[in-house]
Amino acid sequence: MDEIFGGNGGEDDERNALFLGNFIQLLSSFVDQISFAEGLDNSLDKNVILSKIINLVPKLLYWSLRKEGKCVNTCISRYFSHKLLVLMIRLSLQIPLDFLVLVSWLQLLHSYFEDLLYQPLTDVMNQDDYLEDSPFMLSNFDGEVHSMHSRHLQRQAIFLFLRCSFSLINLGKATRKHYSSATVKSSIDVDAISEQSCGREKGLLEIYAWLSGHVVVDKLVAHEMYREKSINFSFSLLKLYTHEDDILFKFLLELLSLQACEEQKFHKERLAPQDEMEDILFHVSYIFNPIRLFHLFLAELHYDHQVLLDYLISKDTGISCAEYLLRCLRIVCDSWQTFMEFSVYGKLSNQLSSKRRKILSESSNFKIEPSSGPVKTIPLSLEKKFNGNLEYRHMKQMYELAKGCLLSLKKSVENLHLKNLFPYNPEVLLKRLERFQELCFKH
Repeated sequence: MDEIFGGNGGEDDERNALFLGNFIQLLSSFVDQISFAEGLDNSLDKNVILSKIINLVPKLLYWSLRKEGKCVNTCISRYFSHKLLVLMIRLSLQIPLDFLVLVSWLQLLHSYFEDLLYQPLTDVMNQDDYLEDSPFMLSNFDGEVHSMHSRHLQRQAIFLFLRCSFSLINLGKATRKHYSSATVKSSIDVDAISEQSCGREKGLLEIYAWLSGHVVVDKLVAHEMYREKSINFSFSLLKLYTHEDDILFKFLLELLSLQACEEQKFHKERLAPQDEMEDILFHVSYIFNPIRLFHLFLAELHYDHQVLLDYLISKDTGISCAEYLLRCLRIVCDSWQTFMEFSVYGKLSNQLSSKRRKILSESSNFKIEPSSGPVKTIPLSLEKKFNGNLEYRHMKQMYELAKGCLLSLKKSVENLHLKNLFPYNPEVLLKRLERFQELCFKH
């Protein structure tokens, strides 16, 4: 097979690429529909088949993408990248992956998709002459013009990377009896190590290294600067997924899996962990804080409860959206003070919601003007008081807007449910929203 798909150019390569593309598409469609496949006696049969496809993944990547970089194959390689990432994501959603597969896939992601993982999480510049996600779009990063990889590819690569890393961190919770993996060919040496502890460490190190490529994760950085940069990163990462409904809630639920593993392990004010791994865990948990992400998610929706309602009643996103809201509402109700005290100020505050721009414009207009006369310094006590008052205002505004959004959602869901117009039974969600409402009235 290596000889067949490693040709030297010409018509044979074109035919091989066509066959390979169709084969990958067939595998991807099969994996997506395997739950409905007839003729398979039990889940063991399905797992055996999926394991064989998993073992094919490294070869498929090699056959498809090893010529990546040659101009003539740019569009083809991007097509293969998309299809292979879809296949890998579907496999990861169908079956729990074991330690060897997870580590092997992380290596493959670094080998074939490293540029996508570390591509800046910035908005694509306006290019009206091109279709969205066109492979011919260009973007300017740090003064250099780079070929613009599809934002869709970036979403897929980062999602798969996070899923593999978080799965390693949560490896001890997975029940291995559901997955009997075939031997995976890998150069990874795992002799005499505990998969659970090694997986947790490997997953955290992978996430930490990735975060370090996007945001400063140094405990020596001033707390306010670190806080602002980490929130900016979280918001940019969230924005990457908000316009891709089919993966949005898979992504949000994936981030919650880390919180489930390390729930309540670190107090929010703890800034001096005891050792390196605790330091890494602190940074990862801080940046992926579920209450912060939930606040930012609502803000990105402009606190429009109707958008949430549309997600809930959609046949594509309804179940995953309901699951995300249920889990977030539980976390919010269990950590009410943290939910009330979350705030954003600085550059990001004007991006979060058009509903807040008029209110926040007063603070954003404050500028330090150069002066030819003696420099007048503001007493530190007054500066702290001003910053504290400003943060309190933003905190209050974000809490009130989030509260209004969720209470309006509760009312809309209740109205539809009373008229038998809601597509499924929302009583569990309504009970969680009722608990949220009770806490609102108490505070």
